[in-house]
Amino acid sequence: MCCLCSKWSITKHEIFGGRNRSNSIKYGLILPLCLNCHISHQNDKVFNDYYHRLVQELWERTYGSRENFIKIFGKNYLTYNKK
Repeated sequence: MCCLCSKWSITKHEIFGGRNRSNSIKYGLILPLCLNCHISHQNDKVFNDYYHRLVQELWERTYGSRENFIKIFGKNYLTYNKK
């Protein structure tokens, strides 16, 4: 079920794309989205920044290591600010 609109037909949206797409898949960092929500949000900076920070916070609470997160995903999204 889509986590945004509750439709049953879903695709998978990797939280971290590009060179980190395989890491998203490896660690299960995937949002279930319907095709419409996926198309609407996959390039939405505010949407993606929110989930990047949320997942990093959860990672640090679960695994206790910001350094390990940065080693795997290449940056600290909690202080990173794209303009």
